Amino acid sequence: MPDYYRHTLANGKSVMEVAPTIQWGYLIYLTVFRVCQYFGAKEECQYCDINHNWRQHKAAGRPYTGVKPVDEVLEALAIIDRYDTAGTSHAYTLTGGSVTSKVDGLEEADFYGRYAKAIEERFPGRWIGKVVAQALPRADVQRFRDYGVQIYHPNYEVWDKRLFELYCPGKERYVGREEWHRRILESAEVFGPRNVIPNFVAGIEMAEPFGFTTVDEAIESTTEGLQYFMSRGILPASPPGVRNRPPRSAAPTRRARRWSTTSGCWRRTARRWRPTAFPPRPGTARPAPATRSSR
Repeated sequence: MPDYYRHTLANGKSVMEVAPTIQWGYLIYLTVFRVCQYFGAKEECQYCDINHNWRQHKAAGRPYTGVKPVDEVLEALAIIDRYDTAGTSHAYTLTGGSVTSKVDGLEEADFYGRYAKAIEERFPGRWIGKVVAQALPRADVQRFRDYGVQIYHPNYEVWDKRLFELYCPGKERYVGREEWHRRILESAEVFGPRNVIPNFVAGIEMAEPFGFTTVDEAIESTTEGLQYFMSRGILPASPPGVRNRPPRSAAPTRRARRWSTTSGCWRRTARRWRPTAFPPRPGTARPAPATRSSR
């Protein structure tokens, strides 16, 4: 456990609650908006549990901080900065639910941007600033950049058109898949292609009952999405689990099928693109060595 986890904020909250670290301490993960305004069965992304967590806490009568105050985030970061003497933390990610109207009177770019602005003013150059947000219009993306964000993650969720419409009904209704992709490409004009890193949700392309029924179909679709962005200089993020092969077993488990799909599409894509075509992504930790159980 990192030393900074042993300390608390003045209000008694733990650093882990406000600013947890992932990727072996490399990345500070700041979920500052813990609700999503794509709300309800007709708008929520079908694989996401952010609003379900809110409903569970509310039903149980537990406290739930929907919006993390900027000063709490800064206080937690000050503790990390003080006690991370080895300099293990190198980046922070601002993330949370989508904003379709306003939060605290602010639209999405300004809501998340205010955290980046405060962090960069308090800790100039200490961390690489990243934001996971919707695929926003160019003017909003420029505001992220102006606030000090260096890397933009406008996730495209799932490539297949039918599955995007089924799994992301709110995003399809408010923005639409084609416009979503157009905005991702346009954001490269602001951040540069290397600093636009859209993620996709690995495994949902085979989720029952609507997903593909064979690994080959899933690989074909997911590879098409990778080729679409990579041919334009944008390298999507490797989904979790690609490097961690599940244990061999007689039965093709869901985890094994998902691993086959994600690793298969990356292998197919790698045949076309030379390793030198895309330099290492900034703001990303090196993977941990494989363990015996993950080989």
